[in-house]
Order: sequence, then structure tokens, then C-alpha cells
Amino acid sequence: MDLPDDPVYYSNVQDILDDSGIQPVDMGFQDTDNLTADEQLENKIISWLVEAKSYIDSNCNRDFSSDVQNGIITDVPICIHSIAKRVTITIANSAKLNRKSPVIKVSDYVVKQVVTNPMTPDILDDLDRCLSLIDVEEKPTEDPSFKFGELI
Repeated sequence: MDLPDDPVYYSNVQDILDDSGIQPVDMGFQDTDNLTADEQLENKIISWLVEAKSYIDSNCNRDFSSDVQNGIITDVPICIHSIAKRVTITIANSAKLNRKSPVIKVSDYVVKQVVTNPMTPDILDDLDRCLSLIDVEEKPTEDPSFKFGELI
């Protein structure tokens, strides 16, 4: 995945590193003339964070980063960052497990690669709860077209 010069994503690389325990060796990264193994892992995590943002934005039918830029909200809600972290860790864990799968001949064994949708039911439930909180926070405290339960 080619990333833009300044990719936009929720959460951050350090949280993924801290909470997932992923290491460069888990992804087969080694130092090269251009990048260290740590830099390669950081780039991979950024691509996963961008992917997680895409999952979240498409499930919510909105782009929270754009909402901040357009003044609709002041900050990306913490629950969105948390969900992005969990989605990214799920992607990272799948990648680690798929890399550790043994290379075998299909005729010898049943081969099943670890495949998981990073948008698990728990994450989708949390995303729904997060959206309901955001919608409440965004509603104005006084709606000028509504007074004492009657339309003006």
C-alpha cells in the first residue's frame, strides 16, 4: 500500500507497539540500506492505522478527521481512537499468525490461513455506542425551532 506523504489516521503507532507487543522480527523485517527494521515496522503499522481509519469511516459513514477540519467537532473522540487501536491490533495479530503458519504442501494437510474481519462484533457494538455518544454531544443544547415540546 502506497501511503500519502502525510497519512491521516486515528490512534498512533506507539500505542500499537505498546499494546500489541509486535516486533520487527514478527513481520520478518531486517535492517536494509534504506530503512531499519523498526522503521519498516512503523511504516507497516501506519498502513494498518490508515486501513483501520477506512473501516471506521465507512462503518460510520463519516470522516472524523474531516469533521475536525470543517469545525463540526473539535477533536476526534477518544472512543474512535480506541476503536482504531483495537482494529489495528487485530490486523497486526492476524498478520503475525499468518506469517507463523507453516509452509506445507496442500496435498499433505488441510491448509487454513488465519483470516479475520478486524471489525469484530464487539468492536462494531462499541462503535455504535461511541456514535450514539458523539451524536448526543453534537446536538445543540437549545434548538431555536423547538420550544417546550412544540414547534415554533
